[in-house]
Amino acid sequence: MINFYVVKEAVRYCLNAFPEVKFKFGINTNASLITQEVAEFCKMASFDVAVSLDGLPATNDMVRKLKNGKPSSPHILKGLKRLAEADVDVGGFAVTINETNFN
Repeated sequence: MINFYVVKEAVRYCLNAFPEVKFKFGINTNASLITQEVAEFCKMASFDVAVSLDGLPATNDMVRKLKNGKPSSPHILKGLKRLAEADVDVGGFAVTINETNFN
């Protein structure tokens, strides 16, 4: 999440200011920064979550590296596990197809 504090405050504002509205929140994420707190918040706010994953770990890591150049897959898998532990439904995967991950 780019700025979890801002997301959290925006959602709380919507829910408190407009209790009569049935909001449907969604987020696309690579899940690498999903903490237990973020996962639990996604569950509480009934977020629709889609995760970016560009293949099996070896392929994904050729396409999606961390800022420091290291593989992102271990962090993505840890984020997915945290979402599962918080009982958050991952409603989809976003995939970028390119010459590296498409044969």
